[in-house]
Amino acid sequence: MCKKDTFSKLPMVFNSMSASYKAYWMIGLVECFIEEKQDQIPIRNICSRMLVNSWYPIHFFRLKFGLQDLISQNNINIKEYLNLKADIKKNELLDLLYTTTDSKIINWIMHFKRQVPFRFLSPWIKYKSDAQVISDSQMFKNEAPYAINRSNNTIDINPIWKEFLSINSKILIDYGYWNLLQYLQNKNPGVPSLQSKLIKPAVRESLNKQRDYWNLVFDSVGSIRCIYSNQILTADDFAVEHYIPWSFTAHNLLWNLIPADQSINSSKSNKLPNTEEYLRQFVALQRLGLNVVYQKNKKHKLFEDYSIFGESIPNLLNLSNDKLYELYENQISPQIILANQLGFQYWSPHTNESSNGY
Repeated sequence: MCKKDTFSKLPMVFNSMSASYKAYWMIGLVECFIEEKQDQIPIRNICSRMLVNSWYPIHFFRLKFGLQDLISQNNINIKEYLNLKADIKKNELLDLLYTTTDSKIINWIMHFKRQVPFRFLSPWIKYKSDAQVISDSQMFKNEAPYAINRSNNTIDINPIWKEFLSINSKILIDYGYWNLLQYLQNKNPGVPSLQSKLIKPAVRESLNKQRDYWNLVFDSVGSIRCIYSNQILTADDFAVEHYIPWSFTAHNLLWNLIPADQSINSSKSNKLPNTEEYLRQFVALQRLGLNVVYQKNKKHKLFEDYSIFGESIPNLLNLSNDKLYELYENQISPQIILANQLGFQYWSPHTNESSNGY
């Protein structure tokens, strides 16, 4: 029978986190135990999952992990070395890391075995040396959750922890991500919707409601000019475009969406617009949409998306063009500057190439 405080020590693992490693280690450990039904887990598998689970926030959302945290750099090394896509499927990447025989990739994976397995056990086994932790863990000292087996590079789950891990696997994974969020908030101040950027969504939310909103506008005005290409758009031929890329905002709020040329939407992708060139036209199109839809339905559900401005729809529409532009600029410009600092590039349809400034 286990001691009362055996499991209650777990939160102590995350005291004073100086890197993301412990959070990703626990998430990977629980995933291996549940998904692969393993009691003896190869350390390489857990380390591989650390890289896989951090892949999406690093490559798609461009989150910063800090200079001392090598999970980001090793991810970048693997992506560039193998020329992988940012949106590679999790199982495909996991299989690649599990099976590769390339020594460079293996070194990037196994970097995390040097300290993480030992430091994770610190609430149960006080660290003095690797050898001492290995020795104490073999006896499951203080009912530590696992033993480290360096001879075959595995960890052996303590039998008294198996039921706890099985019953609470989802809670433990969520708890790992919660601690990860606390760590990343300090590294990414001002980044919106950070909690939505830790895991790749299985399916992106549909834009059907937003398309219906803009269809109301097309029904009234007939056509709209794309602010990027100047091409005529109709209800039958337009894309719903995120002015600030979705991969930065992680939301589909209407104040950031306009109709655009489908080819432009594709080429702009997750790049940033030139605010000086496009923001005034963007705001004018937003005003048009608000004005038309408000006349048709004063209680349209998507008007809630504009609450970010702290004004009612009538008050927004009563603002002068300059005042409305200023309101949008104050909301949008800081986000675009921050996105650029995180690595998102600027885009222009004139060159169809990205740049690092306006």
